[in-house]
Amino acid sequence: MTHEVQNNVKKFLATIPLPYHGYIFLLHVGSGAPVHCISSVVSLMLTVVNVSFSVKVLDACSAPGNKTVHLAALMKGKGKIIACELNKDRAKRLEDTVRLSGAASILYAVF
Repeated sequence: MTHEVQNNVKKFLATIPLPYHGYIFLLHVGSGAPVHCISSVVSLMLTVVNVSFSVKVLDACSAPGNKTVHLAALMKGKGKIIACELNKDRAKRLEDTVRLSGAASILYAVF
């Protein structure tokens, strides 16, 4: 994608309210790969292996939370995600993202 196309996409996204109200979460394509790898392992554990324990995922350096809520959506409410953030300002953004997503399976902590 050219720089000009990226700028046009950013300008367009700035004009719509969907990301600001939590209807969609923007995620760079490279950020989605780790999420899909983790969700594949979790899915395998929940279906093929048929684990009887609750799956817990530790997400360190979670802010702003887009990957965290993406993983929560892929897990479909099964298990818990413990999202951690060291920076208090970034933790506030994480908290807002989790709240907007409505994902009850995400617990978060500030250190």
